[in-house]
Amino acid sequence: MLMISSSSYYGWLHDPEGKCARKCRELDEKIRQKYFEAKGCNGIPRLAKELQMSGTQVSRFRAASHMKQMGLRSKLPKRIKVTTDSSHDYKVAPNLLNCNFHR
Repeated sequence: MLMISSSSYYGWLHDPEGKCARKCRELDEKIRQKYFEAKGCNGIPRLAKELQMSGTQVSRFRAASHMKQMGLRSKLPKRIKVTTDSSHDYKVAPNLLNCNFHR
């Protein structure tokens, strides 16, 4: 009736989630844990390396796809915007007040 073998049906009956889905869910939990331990600053290569060092076999590409599915991105540091050019050739304004700030 279902057009599947009886062993497949009974296998599903005893394990409805499946091995692959369970492993993916466990990997998602480990990735999320490592991500929040590093406060979101670790990128995919470093995160994958930490997972491998802790005993989880995962490649950078698999970690990247799982992070993308979960919507996790590494936080990039803010770039410093240079606003001062101290090596200019402009004239320096004259000291009109003649204030001596040293006592």
